Amino acid sequence: MTEETKGTFLRQSGWLALATTIGGATSYAVHFFAKDLPKDEYGVFTTLLQILNMVAIPAIGLQTVFAQQAAAAKSDADEKQLTVAAHAILRVLIGLWLVAAFAVLIGQQQIADAIKINDPRALWLTIFSGLFALGLPMAYGLLQGRQNFLWYGWAAMMLGVARLVAVAALLMTVAKVATNAMVGVLLGYIVAFAIAWRVRGLCPADPDVSFVWRDWLRRVIPISIGAGAFIFMMSADMVIVQRHFDEKQTGLYAAAGMIGRALVFLISPLVAVMFPKIVRSHTTGKDSGTLRLTLLLTGMLGVIAGLGATCFPALPLNIVYDETFHKVAPLVPWFVWAMVPLTLGAVLSNNLIARGRYGIAYALAIVCAGYAITLWLCAPELAEKTPAGSFQVQSYIGVAKILGTANLIFLAVAGFFTWRMNADAEGAH
Repeated sequence: MTEETKGTFLRQSGWLALATTIGGATSYAVHFFAKDLPKDEYGVFTTLLQILNMVAIPAIGLQTVFAQQAAAAKSDADEKQLTVAAHAILRVLIGLWLVAAFAVLIGQQQIADAIKINDPRALWLTIFSGLFALGLPMAYGLLQGRQNFLWYGWAAMMLGVARLVAVAALLMTVAKVATNAMVGVLLGYIVAFAIAWRVRGLCPADPDVSFVWRDWLRRVIPISIGAGAFIFMMSADMVIVQRHFDEKQTGLYAAAGMIGRALVFLISPLVAVMFPKIVRSHTTGKDSGTLRLTLLLTGMLGVIAGLGATCFPALPLNIVYDETFHKVAPLVPWFVWAMVPLTLGAVLSNNLIARGRYGIAYALAIVCAGYAITLWLCAPELAEKTPAGSFQVQSYIGVAKILGTANLIFLAVAGFFTWRMNADAEGAH
């Protein structure tokens, strides 16, 4: 990597890091106000946030696909195909959302009972937020592929800023319930989508250009699985904990989890800037050295965060939450260290996908399935050790251990596929 390209990478990732840090910090700052919810309402709110993350799994691959397609576009024909693809997929997403909304309407009571939702409106606000959560990755992908990190950053920033302003206003002036908090989440999604879609950079649609579904699906399916695997590993634990543990305690676990997941938000801009550069370097056959720099920065951030959480586990709790959350401090370092291998695995898996090595996606799907089954089977036994009125942090540490082990496997699989790709490249020479 030359000094010029290194400077460009650091400048772009620096801006995106600043924007997404502000967006992530303001999204996180929502919990300054949400912490005053009753513990059961806070648990519901945090669970709904993680459900939104998983709702986006079918679409998160779209960001990668559109970033890849936009970065590789070199001709007018490529640009027209990109436009017709974006319009066609947006229509499909709306159709899928309508089907999902109808399914939720049929099973509304069962879903509410399973995750202990008292007000069905909170569930429906989540569903409507899900529509924008499905469309936003595609808009981000177009900006990312164009390397339009300026507006990508603004959209990511306003997602958090608008959410914070709306949630704070509603919880302070109306009522401290999860439903009002979800109204703020929905408004944040609407603002971010409006910004990103407005500057998406598509050429006018050409009615004579047809969309080749078969070729497109051949790429989007494995990419969606691979990108979704990362989101699943980051989010599934909260849903399972909410299902099996006492709802008056899950808010405590949610607090430690939000601190641990903050590490993921820190490395996201690095991966976002890395991806289109890897696509471009793979297309041109020139190694930019972007992967090595991204891995180095990600590893440094992970170690710093892990050591900080180990030495000062109560510090982030003191900043965000009141003293009733202090009992969960021993869980914080476990959760942060559990996320470190996941961030490194995300860098490696995104590098593989950017180079068209889609086999990693199916391997990571197996890791996700094994993790989900293991946690689902172990959760009831762990929950029995911490019944209502008898909080036992070791039970929640048990959840974090399962998560950390699964994330280590995630990293090992991504590392193996990277090694095999490099070995194949050396053999070809």
